[in-house]
Parts: sequence; C-alpha cells; structure tokens
Amino acid sequence: MDGNIKNIIMNKRKLKISIGIPAYNEEENIGSLLNELSKQLEDTFIISEIIVISDQSTDDTDLIVKEFSKKHTIVKLFRNHVRLGQALSQNRIIRKFDNDILVLLNADLLPKKNTFIKELIKPLSNNQNVGIVSAKLIPVPPDTFFERVIYFSVQIKTAIFESYKDGNNLFLCRGGARAFSKNFVKKFRFPKLINEDSYSYLTCIEKRFTFVYGKKAQMYIKLPMTMHDHLNQSKRFAMNKKEMSHYFLKTLLDEQYFIPKIIVIKVLLEYLLANPFYYLSYMVVLFLTKMIPLEQKLSPTWEMSQSSKNLSHE
Repeated sequence: MDGNIKNIIMNKRKLKISIGIPAYNEEENIGSLLNELSKQLEDTFIISEIIVISDQSTDDTDLIVKEFSKKHTIVKLFRNHVRLGQALSQNRIIRKFDNDILVLLNADLLPKKNTFIKELIKPLSNNQNVGIVSAKLIPVPPDTFFERVIYFSVQIKTAIFESYKDGNNLFLCRGGARAFSKNFVKKFRFPKLINEDSYSYLTCIEKRFTFVYGKKAQMYIKLPMTMHDHLNQSKRFAMNKKEMSHYFLKTLLDEQYFIPKIIVIKVLLEYLLANPFYYLSYMVVLFLTKMIPLEQKLSPTWEMSQSSKNLSHE
C-alpha cells in the first residue's frame, strides 16, 4: 500500500482530495458540475481544492467559476495564456496538486450520486499499487432517433468492455473521470496529444501500477446529437492506437488493445437478437463513419462536440 495512504488510514485522518477540471467553453454545464461536487458525501475524505483551468474560454465559463468561488473558496480558477488542449491543461493541474489523491474531471459531466467521489477513490485506499481508477460513464436518456442509435451502440461497447477482465482494461479508462494516486501522478506528465486517457492507462501499466475500473463510481454524459458531432468524436478514437505507437512498444499495445473475439461475437449476437432495428441502424452509421476519410493528424486543441455539452438529467 502507498505508504502515505497507509499512514493516513492508521491515524484515521481523512484523505485530502484535489479535483482538477480542464474547461473550454463549458458555460452550459460547469456551474451544475461545481454545484454537484459541493454536495459530495465527505465521510472518509475532504475535498480541499477544486482547480479549474480555463483553456482560453470565450464564453461565460470563467465568470460562472468566479461567481461560484465567492461562496466556495476551495474553487480556484486559472486561465491559460494560450490554448493548450486538455492534456497540457491537466499538466498545470498536476503541478499544482499536492494532496493525497488527484481527481481529474471533464467539465461536461455530472455525478450520478453524492457518493461518486467516495466510490471513485475507494480502490486507491484498498489496493497497495493502484495508479488510476476510472469511473463508469452513463449516457443520459436519448431524445432524438440518432441519439437512440448511438445510445444503443454505447450499450454494446460497454457490455463488451465490461466482459473483459471485469472492465479493468484500456477501453474503460475514460478521460472524463479518473482518480490518480499521488505516487503515480507526481511522476507523470502528459505529452501534447489527443488520446490522453489511453496514454495515462498505458503509462500506468508500463510503470507496473494497477488500473481499476470503478463501476460503482458513475457519471452522466451527453451523447452527440448530430452525425457531425459523432464523426468528430470518431476521428479521435480511430487515431487512438496509431497515436499511442509514438510512445509505447508494439508488444504492449498489441496486448492492451486486444479483446477476445468470442466476447465480441457473443455480445453482438445478444444485442442483434434483442433489437435488430437499432442494431442495423447503428451498422449503417458505422458504415458511413468508415467511409469518410480521417485526417492523418489531429490537433490537441481539436474541435469538440457541441451537442454533448448541454447535459441534463432527472
């Protein structure tokens, strides 16, 4: 067990948590996220700071955070002088972090319960070598036909990924919500890249730390409402393994990007039989996605999906 966390448990001192939020034009959700974080049940830990890095936001993101910080002094706003992208903005958070556990959250998500942080950090105090814990991201109920098709596809992918190694794999290390041990993250920095979540996972495994999929730590996400936004997200995922090949050995990549075919086939058949219409509809969307050529290189400050920023749930 991490010596620092072990001493804390023995002395019954509450863990000190830092939350970092990189934000670019997140006025539609950042206030709701900060409000939900202020309601988290702090029985085994204390949220000692919430660091928001505004990445040259041009909307009211900064104003909303500043207003919230007047009543909640643990909220601190920093603004990048130039647009850096998510990965490098997170490096600023890491440099400022000096507590027991660092939680990195995207600004366009919302916790499902007030026990979210408690569930997310639990593996870090229960396992001696955990480097990263990733949350489960749950789409809010869809409104449009296109959203319902994408929602169905997310259910398929989640079923596949959760069936392999109980979810403790690269595909469920989601950049939206992760907790990092101090031992791991203080020696870690993101390079300038797009798929920063995969990079964090692969570094964790390469450095012989353990990754844990925190299935009970759940966050709501909004799926893209348009084909344009879906394609925009697909560009990133399509370039994932190729981008990681610049940083990691092929043997590690082949091992970590592998999922047994029997799992994939079993899940696909189950969902085909359960709902043939939505299954075939997603196959059409997938075909159209594959037909559109992707750029050879994407910028770390790539255009983000706009329709997925307006998050609301009951």
